[in-house]
Amino acid sequence: MQAKALPLSLEALNAIRVIKADIASSCLASPRKDLGHLMLESDASATAIGAVLSQADRPIAYFSRTLSASEQKQSTVEREAMAIVESCRKWEHFIKSIHTVVKTDQQSVSFMFAKKKSRIKNDKITRWRLELSEYDYKIHYRKGSENVPADALSLVAAVTPSRHVNDLVSIHN
Repeated sequence: MQAKALPLSLEALNAIRVIKADIASSCLASPRKDLGHLMLESDASATAIGAVLSQADRPIAYFSRTLSASEQKQSTVEREAMAIVESCRKWEHFIKSIHTVVKTDQQSVSFMFAKKKSRIKNDKITRWRLELSEYDYKIHYRKGSENVPADALSLVAAVTPSRHVNDLVSIHN
């Protein structure tokens, strides 16, 4: 069963289109080793995932997609972990060569993907940990209220209420 999007005003839909076009056409920075580590911020909503890759407070790339019906049935922790893994896959050509700090607003995900011995019994998470082990990364928990860029992308990908459009507009500005 597909989740239904909340009804949006024509003004909100147009704002989303303008912001998506601006993001798609914006001049993004290229990663450079001399500028230090990369920052990967990810988030998942009930119906989408999103992430931002940046360096020295300059955006390099954006990623978001809606979740399939079966992915929407996964737990919040699995969706949050999936956002990190899919972002790393998408940007592996960047993050394989530069140390990356991964920020998540899901404390259990930061524990699961920390490079420490773990007693995780979930096969999917174990495979994802193994996949991420080839990257030079450190994962940090951050409160959801501080995870605005990735949160906005995951929500806009799912076509959300206009209060999130305002968040995205302020980030864009």
